[in-house]
Amino acid sequence: VYNQPDERLGYTWLRREAKPEALVVTVFGWDGRGSGGRLAAATGQRVFAGHWIETVNFDAKIGQLRQFYDSDTPDAWRREFLQAIGAVYVWFDDDARALGDWDPSQADYLLAVFRSGPVVIYRVIGL
Repeated sequence: VYNQPDERLGYTWLRREAKPEALVVTVFGWDGRGSGGRLAAATGQRVFAGHWIETVNFDAKIGQLRQFYDSDTPDAWRREFLQAIGAVYVWFDDDARALGDWDPSQADYLLAVFRSGPVVIYRVIGL
């Protein structure tokens, strides 16, 4: 498995800064594309959506992630979603960008704590 240099830097940051039980919102699809599987394998971190065979309610989670990244979704829904799943971080990369046109940098409940190239890790705050 080849990980992009920016991804590897993000994995290093998570291994150093995040508690192992901290849930990271990641994406993954039936086509095998997405950050969840790679991130879990590289860090051992809990992820929202990892490999399909290791993710409970995979189809439902794909739908939730599409709604999360859809710019038409109200921020109130996103806040409730993050709180309900107990998310601590959001891993935002090109795979997440491919799901929708929402820009997490505009959310006052997310704080960018890591940035390298297309990879941004946001900490969930103020919920």
